[in-house]
Amino acid sequence: MFVSALLGGLLMSVFPLLLSFACTTEPSTEIQPPTPEKEVAVRKKTEMAKPKLPASIGSKVGPKPALGKIGGIPILPTPSILGDIDNEGVIETIKSKHAAFQACHDKELKKKKPYGKMSVYFTIDKQGAVTKARIRSTTLRHKGTEDCVIDVLSSLRFPKVSEGDKAVIIYPITLGAKL
Repeated sequence: MFVSALLGGLLMSVFPLLLSFACTTEPSTEIQPPTPEKEVAVRKKTEMAKPKLPASIGSKVGPKPALGKIGGIPILPTPSILGDIDNEGVIETIKSKHAAFQACHDKELKKKKPYGKMSVYFTIDKQGAVTKARIRSTTLRHKGTEDCVIDVLSSLRFPKVSEGDKAVIIYPITLGAKL
């Protein structure tokens, strides 16, 4: 009880002082432009906050990756066939044209014939024709060979799709080595 009376008396003596101070200062609604001294101080603080980088870092994004570096989607050893289509017929059609795929590789890489793999993605319509074909992943990294393989693949006729509109195939092709 004594403490509350003491605090109440203290508050009553300080409150008029705070009230008089609040009434004598006029609030400013205008934004004052910074003085030149403040601008210099702010500029120095921001300059100190910027990290100092060596000149070589700012000029290059990073080292170039080595040619033929493997990356991206893994090339699986077995085909993935989605859709109501004769799986063995798809595999036999592609195996029967392996010599044409190998010819693409041999023609494009006359001097250097590296061993390589590629995963091709393609769709087959109801009639057995290839509607879309692209390289999904490759270790060859040779555009001429890849384009030739897509051209050969696009010209093939596959078994008809039994049900549905299309079949989706992801097929691994190995080039540069005897199977």
